[in-house]
Amino acid sequence: MRKSFAVAWGLVALVGLFVAGCKNDPGPSTDQAPAGVTNEQQAMAYFAQNDEFVANTPETFGDASEAAPDYSSSVLQKTDEAISPLRWGRIITQITKTVTTTVEPGDTIAIAKVENDIVGKFKIRGFKPNTTGGNDTVTVEKPFNDKSLRYIVFKRIARNTDRYWLNWVPVATSLVHGETLDPVNVTITKAELTLPSGKVITIDDPDKYFLRYRWLRIWNGGNEEVPELLAGDPVKLKVTVESAKKDTDLVALRYGCTVQMRNRRLMRCVSETQVGDKYVREYVTGTPALAAPVVGVYRGHFHIGIDAITKETVYDDAAPYSSSWWGVPYRVF
Repeated sequence: MRKSFAVAWGLVALVGLFVAGCKNDPGPSTDQAPAGVTNEQQAMAYFAQNDEFVANTPETFGDASEAAPDYSSSVLQKTDEAISPLRWGRIITQITKTVTTTVEPGDTIAIAKVENDIVGKFKIRGFKPNTTGGNDTVTVEKPFNDKSLRYIVFKRIARNTDRYWLNWVPVATSLVHGETLDPVNVTITKAELTLPSGKVITIDDPDKYFLRYRWLRIWNGGNEEVPELLAGDPVKLKVTVESAKKDTDLVALRYGCTVQMRNRRLMRCVSETQVGDKYVREYVTGTPALAAPVVGVYRGHFHIGIDAITKETVYDDAAPYSSSWWGVPYRVF
């Protein structure tokens, strides 16, 4: 009886997890496999691509258009840089997704590797000096090609040959991390989150840090539970970045991002140490007296997005785009 209850609960959770929020795809059902799915491997690949945290990645790290540094701040002061930016944004134009699933020995746990090839334009709107001694308002576009990686953990809950697409349930996710492969001028190396309870989550390997879906209650592995917050809960964030550039990089917190809303806030650089030809810097949210809140206006699945770009990416129209970004899943209920 206990096993049957667990299986039934897992099936209900699976259906609820993926049917909710899918407007164009009817989603899985107990009677019909998703379109194009003919076996368990394809089912896991389908569900990995439609996991709500996976689906939220483009909204977290992509911008609808050029935006102010803090999305609501005043115009930056005039500088002697090649371009004085007013607004900038990462505009994603194409995502090619590849999912590879591996069933671990014992046939009860499987790992789906989700890789994204992300193409687009980094757009900067700002002032540039002209030959008459004045400034022209210009838009600079830099092509970019980022790669991202994340892992989804699946647990087997049944061995039903008739409804094979419901035999596995996603139960945890790693962080998503992305970066520009060439040039690699900035790299996030560590993130520390302090939750409202005072609990500190420290992550230095985004590919091996797994956050389990506590609300499913069918897997106790991984490192921690996905943080669950109330709207308005503050989360302190400290980030360590390694940079090849002497100029201080721009590191931003992204949170509560959906198709309808996006939030980006610059973080403060509070320390810098030169190690060989690299610069190790620490960034924090908010001011010494007030942490920047991670707020979900609506219930849903989001990312605490850490977005690091070199200063020359924004301030030098001739320099290449270079970026590193992590996404820590969290849920608002």
